[in-house]
Amino acid sequence: MSAAAGLHGDHRRRMLGHEPAELRPCQLLAKPDLSIARRAVHLENVLCQIDPDYRILVHGCRPFSLGGCTTIILAQRDAVEGGGNHPIHYDRPSGVESGTPTAWAPESKPIWFTELGCPAIDRGTNQPNVFFDPKSSESFLPYFSRGWRDDAIQRAYLKATYLWWGDATNNPLSSVYGGRMVHVRECAAWTWDARPYPFFPALTDVWTDGGNWRLGHWLTGRLGAVSLAALVRHLCLRAGLPENRIDVTGLWGAVEGYAIGALESPRALITTLARHFGFDAVETEGVIRFVMRGRAAVATVSPDDLVAPREGDVLELTRGQETELPQALKWQVARADEDYEAAQVEARRITVDTTRIASESFPIAVPPEEAERRCCRALMEAWTGRESAVFRLPPSRLALDPADVVSFVHDGRAVPLRFISIADADARGIEAVRQEREAYDLPPGALRPSALSQAVVFGAPEAVLLDLAEHGAQLVDDGGLDLGRGDPADRAGSGAMLQHRLADIVTVEPGALAGVRR
Repeated sequence: MSAAAGLHGDHRRRMLGHEPAELRPCQLLAKPDLSIARRAVHLENVLCQIDPDYRILVHGCRPFSLGGCTTIILAQRDAVEGGGNHPIHYDRPSGVESGTPTAWAPESKPIWFTELGCPAIDRGTNQPNVFFDPKSSESFLPYFSRGWRDDAIQRAYLKATYLWWGDATNNPLSSVYGGRMVHVRECAAWTWDARPYPFFPALTDVWTDGGNWRLGHWLTGRLGAVSLAALVRHLCLRAGLPENRIDVTGLWGAVEGYAIGALESPRALITTLARHFGFDAVETEGVIRFVMRGRAAVATVSPDDLVAPREGDVLELTRGQETELPQALKWQVARADEDYEAAQVEARRITVDTTRIASESFPIAVPPEEAERRCCRALMEAWTGRESAVFRLPPSRLALDPADVVSFVHDGRAVPLRFISIADADARGIEAVRQEREAYDLPPGALRPSALSQAVVFGAPEAVLLDLAEHGAQLVDDGGLDLGRGDPADRAGSGAMLQHRLADIVTVEPGALAGVRR
């Protein structure tokens, strides 16, 4: 319940309790002093956060001065568990605290989260109530964030929040009105912008806050994406796999667009995604499990743990030739922030003895900076994976699966190896390649401005008001209006018909005609 419970800086409004030192995210929500006589409680008006160094988990409170008002008492409370059994409500008419509490009773009203938001920034869930804006004095990065764009973390935050409160075991019933304490249907995600994407945020000459969109709380331009896990799961279901045989919990990431332009098997489609995002599919315990690469080692293996074959060496290490590897890797993708125009990204190694250039095309919509990051990861995978190993493990290592990573201690150094295949017989035949975790945590590429085609405006629009009920009008063959032809009765009748048709199209509100030329 550490979501943003106040006004947000993206709209140049100050959050309640938003101090320059910033507040820690893992704390309960607190109540200031207001009591709202409405059907539901709007948390952005009545809840703020307290310095965690002074948090009181059960009973008690501490004085707290709020913006020039008299000192009031804020009770640390849980807004859901127990219905908030220890809030203290005092009105402050004319800024003076009342001596008696209000008649508010615990569990009397459902709770609405009017702002559930998380910035689309690296590790944004560590502190979802802050925002990054270089032009603001209240610009902060979430704790331990590196300032990289991350749309997937925003989606994961919203999904986890709605799934948590949607579970009846986490959302208790009120003893007063018999409903759930959190009214999930009324909870609103922060924030949707009415300005059209991708013109906002691309047209910074029109909207000066467009630069804040990239790392901000905006859902515009992101809400239409699908999670990688959901897409892979859908393709598996289309292939006929039973739902209980699919495990996509090891996948993360967002897919902004994936074009299927030909008749392809689901396996081929998933292979394209696996190449682009860097994950593997493993069959284990009767389940197809999808896992991202770059995970930590789950076990340590030394030469003493290996099983000697009847013929050959106990351990076979191979290092590929540089001339067989690419010096540069070029990917072609579709720009998600334009009209899906083709964009090319490139990753290159400098001090190598090869001149090969490999190119691939992906029918995936993705921001160019994110595509460049994934392209660099694929090139590093190719060069790191040039070192491979073949060995045998005893049946006691049955728990190890393909795609697992082990730390192989050899010649006094520990080398991370990722299993790519396992053949079970009297011993477990292993094929593995070297892996470096740094390749899966790279910064995004350089930001590329988008070039959007804009409508040509030949002049300022001129609005003309037609008083059709008084003067009458009739339609002519070319679709125009004739205000002075025909019998007056006919003109009045056709004018009424035209007025009715115009009313179906647009409604002019009172006060909306300022500046209109007549």
